[in-house]
Amino acid sequence: MRTKEGEPVKTLYTRAGAAALCAALLLAAVVPSASGSSVDSYCILDAGLSLVSNDNLGNSDEKAARKSDASAALRASAGWRLQFGDLGSADLTAELRGERYSRYSALDNASAGASLAMRHKFGLGPYAAWAGLQASAAVLDSRASSLAGARYYAAARRAY
Repeated sequence: MRTKEGEPVKTLYTRAGAAALCAALLLAAVVPSASGSSVDSYCILDAGLSLVSNDNLGNSDEKAARKSDASAALRASAGWRLQFGDLGSADLTAELRGERYSRYSALDNASAGASLAMRHKFGLGPYAAWAGLQASAAVLDSRASSLAGARYYAAARRAY
């Protein structure tokens, strides 16, 4: 299949599919090793749909340069929560996401990635202090090659 200009159409989901496969293999390696120990594990499933209308895609100050468009995004994630006694937990999840724009198809994108979050509570009850670490990585594939690439995120959080 070719575009109007005669260039071959890029496969949008190639890199995203490879990242999803890596995340699934990581999940398959971690969960069975935890199931034989005293660690409890729970399945995590999440999905979402968002519809967005943006009247200024480029965040331009000039009224003549403003472009508007609407998009629909679909997201799904699955993973495992490993509960270490009463005070510690770790979440390992894989996520797939796709977004499609109605007018500017070059902004259409797909991503796949994985995240790891660890949390420790310093007492019992819903108001106990806690600290946590989170890290995630995803591969973003887009029809516009300048938007494609990897996305990394790391955070340390606490509540007292």
